[in-house]
Amino acid sequence: MRRETDFNLAVPFMTTHRPSGAIPLFARLAEARPDEPRFVLSLARCQVLSLRFADAITTLESYRRRKPDDLDAGTMLAGALAAAGREAEARAAIAEVEPRLAARSDSARTLGDLCAAAGLWTEAIRHHRRAVE
Repeated sequence: MRRETDFNLAVPFMTTHRPSGAIPLFARLAEARPDEPRFVLSLARCQVLSLRFADAITTLESYRRRKPDDLDAGTMLAGALAAAGREAEARAAIAEVEPRLAARSDSARTLGDLCAAAGLWTEAIRHHRRAVE
């Protein structure tokens, strides 16, 4: 019961643009259930929104060691790396998720945004064009 209560307490922080208030709650949840994507990805999202990129990268890399095929985590990791200015690592992370994201028409904008954040301008334009087709 406590787990769902903590989750329900954390969500309003996210939805009212106060992600730093949700971090301790999601951190506790992610620590107790490190393989639960709902908790770990919410924690990472709040860390990114709070500009705690290094923390988000650590959270996502740890999770991906256990769940390497999680596309959402890979996508978030690429974005966090780009936001942290770690372009070479962001580009490698994008290359890893791009084939799976490119196969989904609803992910073209996301992929374009990731490419732009990592300085991959030609690819960003290509994916953004696909998003509006």
